Amino acid sequence: MTFFLCCSTSITHSQETKYLSKDSTSLRKAIRLIERNEPYHFFYNSTIIDGRKRVFLKPYSNIRELLDGLFKDSTVGYRILDNTIVLFREDKSQLPNTMEESLWTVRFRIFDGLSNEPLLGALVQSENKRISGVSNHEGTLSISFYSEKDELPLNVRYLGYRSIDTLISLSKVSKSISLALIPETFELSEVIVNARVKKNLKEVNAQKNAINQIQVLASDTKDRLPDQNMGEALQRMTGTTIGRSYGEGNTVAIRGTPISYTTIQYNGENLPTTEIDGRRNTIVAGIGVDQSENVQVIKTKTPDTDGDAIGGSVNLIPVFSLSKELALKAELGSGYNNLSKGYNLTGMLTLEKRYLVNEKYPEGRLGIKVGGNYYRTDNGRDRLEIDWDRKTLSDGNQSILINNYNWRDLQNERTRSGYNTSIDYKLRGNGRLYAHLMYNNLTDDEIRNRIRYRPLQGNYVNATRVDDARVERDLRDRRKIRKNTSVNLGIDSYIGNWKFDASFFYTMTDRTDESIRATFEFEDVDLLLSEVNTDYPKVNGAMVDLDDVSLYTLESIRPSDLRSVTGENLVFRMDFKKPINTFFGKGELQTGLKYRKLKNGRQRWVSIYENSSSDPLNLSTTSISVPDNDFMQGNLNFDSRIDTGTLVDYFNENQTEFSVNQNRSARVISEFFTRAEEDIMAAYAMATFKGRSWDVLTGLRLEKNRGTYRANEVVTNNDGSPVINPIVSQKEYTIPLPNFQVKYELSERSQARFALTNGFTRPEYNSVSPSRVIDIEDREVFLGNPNLNPTRSINLDLAYEYYLGDIGYVSASGFYKRITDFIYQIDRTVVGDEWENADNFIDYELTSFENGEYANLWGLELTAQTRLNFLPGFLKYFSVSGNISLTHSEAVAERGEVFRLPGQAQNFGNMILSYNKKGFSAGLAFNYIDDFVFSIGNTREEDFLFDSRYQIDANISQNIGKHFKIYAEGINLSDQPLRGFFGSDQRVSELEVYSWWVRFGIGYKF
Repeated sequence: MTFFLCCSTSITHSQETKYLSKDSTSLRKAIRLIERNEPYHFFYNSTIIDGRKRVFLKPYSNIRELLDGLFKDSTVGYRILDNTIVLFREDKSQLPNTMEESLWTVRFRIFDGLSNEPLLGALVQSENKRISGVSNHEGTLSISFYSEKDELPLNVRYLGYRSIDTLISLSKVSKSISLALIPETFELSEVIVNARVKKNLKEVNAQKNAINQIQVLASDTKDRLPDQNMGEALQRMTGTTIGRSYGEGNTVAIRGTPISYTTIQYNGENLPTTEIDGRRNTIVAGIGVDQSENVQVIKTKTPDTDGDAIGGSVNLIPVFSLSKELALKAELGSGYNNLSKGYNLTGMLTLEKRYLVNEKYPEGRLGIKVGGNYYRTDNGRDRLEIDWDRKTLSDGNQSILINNYNWRDLQNERTRSGYNTSIDYKLRGNGRLYAHLMYNNLTDDEIRNRIRYRPLQGNYVNATRVDDARVERDLRDRRKIRKNTSVNLGIDSYIGNWKFDASFFYTMTDRTDESIRATFEFEDVDLLLSEVNTDYPKVNGAMVDLDDVSLYTLESIRPSDLRSVTGENLVFRMDFKKPINTFFGKGELQTGLKYRKLKNGRQRWVSIYENSSSDPLNLSTTSISVPDNDFMQGNLNFDSRIDTGTLVDYFNENQTEFSVNQNRSARVISEFFTRAEEDIMAAYAMATFKGRSWDVLTGLRLEKNRGTYRANEVVTNNDGSPVINPIVSQKEYTIPLPNFQVKYELSERSQARFALTNGFTRPEYNSVSPSRVIDIEDREVFLGNPNLNPTRSINLDLAYEYYLGDIGYVSASGFYKRITDFIYQIDRTVVGDEWENADNFIDYELTSFENGEYANLWGLELTAQTRLNFLPGFLKYFSVSGNISLTHSEAVAERGEVFRLPGQAQNFGNMILSYNKKGFSAGLAFNYIDDFVFSIGNTREEDFLFDSRYQIDANISQNIGKHFKIYAEGINLSDQPLRGFFGSDQRVSELEVYSWWVRFGIGYKF
């Protein structure tokens, strides 16, 4: 049975006598006739009120006189609430007599009364506020509760819309109630202006009405800012920072914490990594902004969600079909990249429709939505890499000097394609079946030419001269393919008083890197270094011209170097909910079980050929002289590049001059191998309670992790021969995660939050791997640490929020995290107790991972956004939003002194200025992130940090009629590089230049 309620403005009636019909008719037809002629809508339960009963419409002068005559001598009663007429049976014997009989489950659908769009984040609550719920992205919600009465007064609130009060009549059978809300300003001219504002309202209302602290990013945010992938879009949110690759958003961190403290999820389940460096969370560069209905940034976790996220989680909510008519959205665009001097192409298409629409399922019983996106660009980067180390000079003094110095010229063609499908089918009794599929493919076809100056192979005479060093020029022509396929199947249903949710989730990620690699070298060369403490150190030969390509001969070639990373996440989960009555008030009890199987593995296949000819190939034969005077923004000149085609042809025609170095090939293959399998069991129980002005959540989650990790010990002798031994390690731990959160409503527009929660982060795969790589010739050791403990955190959050009535709000959120066993990378020398037989390698350069003792992290997040519609003239069409996060950390580890938590940025924020008038919009965005520590050395002088960075983006668009839109976008207009340094900002360690690029295109929607 379905209830319908709509809102309309009240109208004054005349007192003249009216006639609707002189003949008898059915009650149902009589109600329709009254609704057509009077400004009222009826609200009734069709299983209690018999619409087939014959009635007679008598002449009347007012609505009460008409209704009194209509229901005379019947058991039907009525009440008039504003413009709504509520019908009910006056026979009280129909009402339940016991509390057990009075369990009600009511389903609501909240939508915009003008556009029929579903409203995300609408608050439905009883008059005493003890029964409440919040609508999802479909605009629907189900509320289960106990009541001894057959009537329930309800209030529906949504910022920017008129609140409504209504009275519903209850039944034991489930009900579906459709509620239409009207914007506070709904004149025609303002409706056009507010079309874009409605997108902000969804985000603001969902954030306001959630019991925990979240932010919501609607998928149509892409219409307002030039964001092509999910990372670019997420950087606009409070407390969120991104890492970049090829100039595009690549990784995400929340609240300035290391990226390992943030999880990326699809419908609440973690997406596994595709990265060779062994991190757990996936990159977001391959996910288009169109591939989720909205995105939740969750800052205070609840017991029903995975606890392995100290910073927070980014949860991609799958798309759903919301339109009863066939809806199509398409976009086609192009652009230009200044660094590569190349063009880009972008396209997007979505189709959706709901089927089986009837009176019982007015929004449609079956929904299908499919979509796809495509993006291709010629991008790249100019990059410098400098490895610094403490060196002893010929006079016995020590100084931090350049160990290796690399110039990288990279040209890349990036292609991203994505596909998503969502199907849902509504069951009887408010149940639902659903299936989601998301597929992404991110392919990079890159050609990297590199010049490597290697003082490491020589001897420092003084701070500016190195004798007997080596210079290399190498090529890597690589295709890098990252794929992710995620499938989610589930059911929502009811078993007695319990709501039952069960789901199956499987995701597989795969990365393959296939490359051709070749190295030309010039040995025993004396080098002169100058301008060492600038961003662009210079290197020259003491006696030769290093740009003379005839000095370099072919050292090795890898005609096929294939690396593979695979990851899997298999999940089964069950959740149960039921309404409860307690001393504290009405609430909900929720419990659940979950099993996860995580797999991650790396493999490599390569044969390294060395030139055995007495007359090896000269670089001048295969190089192309293409002087690049714009390399590193014109500060350096990359004079020539290796041509892949010429090199491969030479190898194929002269294979007898090459031989496979079996030792070297085996060493490289064995060093790369790792494999991890983890079984994770979780159980939780939580309860929520609703008071007149407060919401309370409390609960406990337990997670048990059992992991098996495999790798190799590889010891490379002076003659290059490796000794290889497999290593297996296991780790098991159980973590309790208590949780307590309160939201207190100070007024209708202001509220405060408090949360005391616990979280943890599992060690990254590369750090917990038992891998042990020892190079005797170079005196270097890489050591995994299978004894690492998970990082744990106790989190305290306080927040105040004030909402201005439409899209405007201001908020202040303070947080504190007490972090123990944080994991950090160490770069020091071997002391002899790190592993068995380590005393044989004392003073070797060691890279490994350790648990720190503890860290304290404080932060303050300030956010404000509003429309400037109180200003005169054209200024009223502007909107402004801004956020800033101020953080501070103190960490204590092995070296004893207090330092910043690795990966923590102190200050970061965004500012967005936009202009919207009718079909025209424009936006200017500013993003800033402070410097942060990446890894810890023996002393502060040896810490590796990334420098602060800001970026300016802009966009402009114009609607053409009802269906078309043209747009133009500019990205990184500030032309900001990525800069890292070693200990001091006068020792640059990484410098990466992307330049700016633009896009333009046309969109179509109906």
